[in-house]
Amino acid sequence: ASTATLLLFLVASLFFFNQFIAKPLIKLKEAAVRIASLDFSSTTTTTTTGENDEMGQLARAFNTMVSKLKESYAGLERKIREKTEDLAESLKNTKHQNAELVRTREAITNVVEDLQAQNALIEREERRLHVTLESIGHAVITVDDFETITLMNPGAMQLTGYWDTEAIGKPFRQIVHPVGEADGRENYGFFDLAIAQGKVGFTPDGLWVEAKDGKRTPVAGSAAAVHDTSGALIGGVVVLRDITREHEIDRAKSEFISLATHQLRTPLTTMKWIPEMLLEGALGKLLPKQRKYIEDIRRSAGRLVILVNQLLDISRIESHRLDIKVEDVDLKRLFEDVKSEFEHDARVRRHKLAFSIPKGMTTLYTDGRLLSEV
Repeated sequence: ASTATLLLFLVASLFFFNQFIAKPLIKLKEAAVRIASLDFSSTTTTTTTGENDEMGQLARAFNTMVSKLKESYAGLERKIREKTEDLAESLKNTKHQNAELVRTREAITNVVEDLQAQNALIEREERRLHVTLESIGHAVITVDDFETITLMNPGAMQLTGYWDTEAIGKPFRQIVHPVGEADGRENYGFFDLAIAQGKVGFTPDGLWVEAKDGKRTPVAGSAAAVHDTSGALIGGVVVLRDITREHEIDRAKSEFISLATHQLRTPLTTMKWIPEMLLEGALGKLLPKQRKYIEDIRRSAGRLVILVNQLLDISRIESHRLDIKVEDVDLKRLFEDVKSEFEHDARVRRHKLAFSIPKGMTTLYTDGRLLSEV
């Protein structure tokens, strides 16, 4: 009997263990496996002997944990989805920005290449300009808008007596000294016309440049203003040419004309005086035909005298020594003298010489000789 009772107790214990302990544990395990695979769709239930037994409390705690895990996982999924959307948008913006950066980089590269090509072209042009200025025989000087020298070529250095290293950065008026041939006074009129008024200024006649050592050189040239693309003055350029050779030729020409005309005046005076004596009857009475020929000779001699006097006047004008004798000139008599000189030629060409002056005007205050030549 005792053995049966013990066996019955063991069977009852095994049933109790299986019903109230093993099965709930198996269900909890299965639920835990589902939760591990992120399946929060179900919870676990247990069969217990009471509401407050350990397995019931474990099951309720497990269900509470599952519910909270489910909520946390749902919140985590929402946050991940939001972050994913934000990242996707950021990635999209980043791709757009990268595309913009690529285009910008390509544009900058193109600009840099264009600038490099432009700089290379500018450098070639500067070298070409430098070689050109070096080879020009004339003096070339450039200044900025403050009249400070920025460039001098070898011709300018030779003309002024200053090296470019001495002159560049110095005021133009401190290095270049243009003076008048007659009075020796400095004359910057052509330079001021270019820089102050923006016009091309030409050097006047008789302008010399006094070098550093006091040597003077006759020059001819011009000055011009330099403007930028907006029209603002940025400086000027002066070009001066050494005309020593031309000056010597002009002086030799003037001396030749002066000498030749003086040598011609003596025989011409005789040529004019002899026909006048013949016309006055020094060798007897002349026949009409003889008188006509002698008058032609006298007129021709008179024209030669006038031509010689004109050549002398040219020489005097060039040397600034022309004498002008101003007095009251009888206009009618002046015309008669001129008419007598050209009357033969006018008759041959069948021209008629006429003279007319305003009423009441008989004299004119002028140089009769120069007016008759006109």
